[in-house]
Amino acid sequence: MTAFTKDEQLVCYMSSLIEPEDFVVQGMGTPLVFSAFLLAKETHAPGVQFMYTVGNTISEHTDRLSITHLEHLTVNSSLKRVKMTEMHCDIVPSLKVKEFIRPAQVDRYGNCNNVVIGNYEKPAIRLPGTGGITDVAAFNPNFYLYVTRHSLQTLVEQLDFCSSVGYGERAHELHLMGRRERGPQKLITDRCVFSFADGVGSAVLEAIFHEETVDSIRKNTGFSFDLSAKGIDRVDPPSDHQLQILREMVDPLGIRELELLGGNDRLQKLEKIIRAEHNRPRGREGA
Repeated sequence: MTAFTKDEQLVCYMSSLIEPEDFVVQGMGTPLVFSAFLLAKETHAPGVQFMYTVGNTISEHTDRLSITHLEHLTVNSSLKRVKMTEMHCDIVPSLKVKEFIRPAQVDRYGNCNNVVIGNYEKPAIRLPGTGGITDVAAFNPNFYLYVTRHSLQTLVEQLDFCSSVGYGERAHELHLMGRRERGPQKLITDRCVFSFADGVGSAVLEAIFHEETVDSIRKNTGFSFDLSAKGIDRVDPPSDHQLQILREMVDPLGIRELELLGGNDRLQKLEKIIRAEHNRPRGREGA
């Protein structure tokens, strides 16, 4: 078996959740998710269609992952261009598209924070905001949460601010406006996979990655969780075929790694990618 990294494990697991006829949404700044979509398209789900928020298009077209040429991929050869309001008000609620969302904080009920860390009036960190996450969480039953750093700071008992609603008491308040099928399917981290219990909506540990154990998951999780009554699965490692497609066709520059890097490491990786893209032609002919 070929050695693999955490980003590759996450990409291959998310790719396994893509069905052959899925209609998926690619958000902004999420190359792990984009890699998973493209990997699924190249392996087990050739019929998958994309809605790109970068460029606001619907497309079947794929190419290798890129930063500087991203809109050439999302705009060129698109099937249809759509407005942002059409995307979030009509297409997402009606077609129940599949989407993966990365919050800064998440609690045991799948409620999320992407606004501030600390006090709202005087925050320690001002986060980028919710974008369309609040709408997706309120109306879509076909989305997944994921975090790239499973820690006590990310998986918390109490959110500093709630910017999108999962299950539990907050969902009750949302349902006063009308009950509908909605809410996250799973919470995926770089250590494990949680589902949400039917009815209650609280986190249930169902699978673990790598060499993790239930004890290591508890030690690094800020909220309490239950164990799956079916037992705890160990996620299959990426296959050699998946790794070859990912590394050679989908993302040869390792753009997906940016979601797991911070500070100078991320900056240096970003500069390296941009230099490499500047020196080669667009498209897979330059791979």
